[in-house]
This record gives sequence, C-alpha cells and structure tokens, in this order.
Amino acid sequence: MNAANAVAFFILGSFMEILPAAFPAWFPRTGFDGTSARALWLQLMGCIEAGVAVAFCLSHYAIPTVVRLATVAAGVRAKGRGAFVLNGVRSLDSY
Repeated sequence: MNAANAVAFFILGSFMEILPAAFPAWFPRTGFDGTSARALWLQLMGCIEAGVAVAFCLSHYAIPTVVRLATVAAGVRAKGRGAFVLNGVRSLDSY
C-alpha cells in the first residue's frame, strides 16, 4: 500500500459509512429489530477500510516524523547542533 491507496481507502470507507444515512430508501429494513443488514455491512466495512488507511498513515508517516523530530531535539540538547541521535543504539562499526 502507498499513500494514494491509503487516501482512496479512506475516501471509499467514508463514503460507505455515509451512504446508508444519505439514501435510506436503498437499504430496506428487513431485520426483526428494524435494521438493514446491507446498511450494517456497509458501515462496518467502511469503518474497517478507513481504519486501515489511518493505521497505514500513522505507521508510515506520522510516527516516523514524530520520532525524527524527537531525535533531532535530543541531538540539539545533547550536542548543541541538529544531529540524529538514537540513545542505546550501537553503530555497525562497534561489532
């Protein structure tokens, strides 16, 4: 998955969640409790698709950006200049 796929998943998932509320006539209430299985399925799958897109964006963009900013801030405090510092990580030269 890439960023374009994530955006498409989020848009499609949001559309799937909104569709039953926007067009209730398309989803007849056939359940014994007055619910529509079609509407429930679309809302569930829309929530899952949007969640996959948000999880992808968080794991590939938001969290790494926060980590980079935190390491730059730690490097500025530790060395007085903007260097990437990862505490507790040995370099490959030390092996």
